[in-house]
Amino acid sequence: MVMKTRRLCLARHTLLSTFFCLVPMGVAVANAVTYVFEGTVNEFSGPAFESPHPFSVGQTIRGSFTYEPATRGASGIPGQNFDGAVTYLMISIGPYAGRGTEYASSNIRVVTGFSHQFKFTSLATGPTINGSPLAGFHLTLEDLTGQVLAGKSLESIPPLSAFSTNYIRVVFCDEINVSALHGRLTSLTVLLPPGSTEDQSPGN
Repeated sequence: MVMKTRRLCLARHTLLSTFFCLVPMGVAVANAVTYVFEGTVNEFSGPAFESPHPFSVGQTIRGSFTYEPATRGASGIPGQNFDGAVTYLMISIGPYAGRGTEYASSNIRVVTGFSHQFKFTSLATGPTINGSPLAGFHLTLEDLTGQVLAGKSLESIPPLSAFSTNYIRVVFCDEINVSALHGRLTSLTVLLPPGSTEDQSPGN
């Protein structure tokens, strides 16, 4: 029942949001790729944050995620969907910590329309906030010029500086309500396995 609620919550929040390290690098490797990220909390929405909670605007968001670049994509309109590509997720916000779960239900979507977007979605689990369990994590990187993503593979994410903007949403959900912590990335750094070929790009 908990897992079903988490999936429904994440699906509802994804639909709603449609309307509303040190040196970043590009990589060209076939093995799993891990990124470490940091960001900042900007705002909160939903009933989970109407009572006292451990978060505050300006607080640092830290974490890492791993995905398998060899995951076969399915054509989308526009771009490609890579279902089940995520193999690991960890996030922390101050003293709060959560992790990914049910990675088979994860999704990475590479959108290559008028603007380019790298959209990362994973179910997540963690301590409850005012009756709402941690349900999921979203990360969107967007390039308004429509130039930075090829859209056919997951071999690399361009440097953070190549994108016009980005969005983080950490989703909490009970059986009725969806709440979200919103933020922005400030750094995104790839961790290359030993012996990998690296194409270093300046900036973050």
